[in-house]
Amino acid sequence: MKQFLVLYLAPISEREEMMKNMSQTEMNTIIASWSRWKQENSASLIDGGNPVGKARSARPDGISDRKNEVDAYSIIQAKTQDDAMQLFGADHPHFSSQGARIEVMEIVSPPSS
Repeated sequence: MKQFLVLYLAPISEREEMMKNMSQTEMNTIIASWSRWKQENSASLIDGGNPVGKARSARPDGISDRKNEVDAYSIIQAKTQDDAMQLFGADHPHFSSQGARIEVMEIVSPPSS
């Protein structure tokens, strides 16, 4: 089995607007949807992941705050990337956010020396 890093992305403005206007009931519904998705796919989840916080960027000229579209992450296992993608249908809870997308990339081992 291969391992894959999953990034859940959404436009910053949409995410901020959604969080500002979301009721507790709506929040609970989304949390329950995520819990259900994690339970249904537990055999494929190495790390179910979590939301991520504010980003910082390191460059040769210093460190600064940065905004990006990364909302959360997971680490999953599957035979192929196509198999991994099957976990993320149109009913995935992340798609409750306007403009949301999910990116899946294989975690590769560095070449041996």
